[in-house]
Amino acid sequence: MPSAEYNCIVEPYGDDSWIPHEIGFTVKAQQADVFFPYFWERDKEPILAKVKERREGRLLIKWRVSAPTNLDFNTPVAYRVEFDPEQLAGKMYASVPLDNNARSGGLVTCTSERKR
Repeated sequence: MPSAEYNCIVEPYGDDSWIPHEIGFTVKAQQADVFFPYFWERDKEPILAKVKERREGRLLIKWRVSAPTNLDFNTPVAYRVEFDPEQLAGKMYASVPLDNNARSGGLVTCTSERKR
């Protein structure tokens, strides 16, 4: 799996309150650094995500975070991006247990810079 850096726009659908409108990730072997705007501003470091290579070179990128709610406490959110590096496109999903296991998502379109 070649290393690459992706800068992406996410077009949310459905309930978009858990989906960022921009995201970046740097893939290195079986992990990725995810640059999620809210957490980057808060923590000043990327989120470490797991990467699996799927059929036909597609990538599955997964991570969990403890995200703030409007009720003044945090809740776990599981994110996953199903991504095709050749097409530079995919889908993002968020699963939120607090919200009756609500699932929201978005269409992902990226630009890429290959690393050596």
